[in-house]
Amino acid sequence: MRTIYDGFTRMQTEKPTFFAGANTGNGFVGEYNTIASEENRKRVWIIKGGSGTGKSTLMGKIAAEAETEGHRCVRYLCSSDPDSLDAVVIDDRYAVVDGTAPHVWEMQYPGASSEILYVGKYWKRERLEEKRDEIRELCRRKQAAFRAGYTRLAALSRVEEELYETAMEILDRAKLEKVLLRLLKGVHRGERTGGVQICRTWTVSVKGLFCTDGLYAQAENHWYVRDLYQTAPCFFAILTELCAEQHVPVHLSQHPVNDRVVEAYIPALSLHISMGTERDPDKTICMSRFVRKELLTERKGSIRLSAGCARSLLQDACTRFREAGESHAALEAIYREAMDFGQMNRDTAVIRRQIRKILEED
Repeated sequence: MRTIYDGFTRMQTEKPTFFAGANTGNGFVGEYNTIASEENRKRVWIIKGGSGTGKSTLMGKIAAEAETEGHRCVRYLCSSDPDSLDAVVIDDRYAVVDGTAPHVWEMQYPGASSEILYVGKYWKRERLEEKRDEIRELCRRKQAAFRAGYTRLAALSRVEEELYETAMEILDRAKLEKVLLRLLKGVHRGERTGGVQICRTWTVSVKGLFCTDGLYAQAENHWYVRDLYQTAPCFFAILTELCAEQHVPVHLSQHPVNDRVVEAYIPALSLHISMGTERDPDKTICMSRFVRKELLTERKGSIRLSAGCARSLLQDACTRFREAGESHAALEAIYREAMDFGQMNRDTAVIRRQIRKILEED
């Protein structure tokens, strides 16, 4: 049975890579409060400018140069366009972020720990003025398509909530808890320091459904949870509860639509557990072991119907987001044609040198 947890294409990335936000049933949700908080970072550079002005390319250059000098970089992709960067964090101390909509971000302590890099000054304004009506129409279409997509995701989240409640009812929770507690016994007392870190590795984008290797790449061992009638999300919900009770540190990734946990990484066990994988896992956990068969027989027809409805809503949302992506691509083309990239590259080369110097002196 196909569900909204299937069909995500895994992006195999060599570097630590996550998404900077998510398109959800409640609209766009960003993670900049964590990524770009000046309470957590020594310095934050916020890049401002329209679509197609080279923000992502500039961040990529900064990250590549930092890595050449031996610094660790974590990349955060745009949740709507996985081919684009939204942020880079260097050595967990410095951040470079795209501060334009939908993740508008401003300086918290201007000058003291943050500054604006404005690339809009390299526009040839007269060319954009000539395209004013086209830009307005493309922006209108893009916003309308995103709104329609979010409407579908909102409906989907309500259907999925009902599915989740039904899945919990047919689950033999005590049996599953016994298996998970046995797993967590492998975490030594000294490592039970608690703490949950939320990461986003799955996205519903203008180019389809994607997930990154952000958590997968950190683990030596990989388990796969094979779903049965939507019970796999219950596995992760109970695992999350038990990790909190047992004070086991865990990194979690959530489904973009409903924030259900879909991946978990337990550092103390170097173990990654996922609902979705394209690789051969070290172990497969079949949820059929934990389902009350008599209850499943009663509910499977209704579960199938609701799961089909949910899947259709997700597909329709993807169609709307793809339409938004087409308008976005047209906007990018207009702005690229209006940019003086030669002057921008000369000026930003100076900024990149300044950043490298700051990293060297730290």
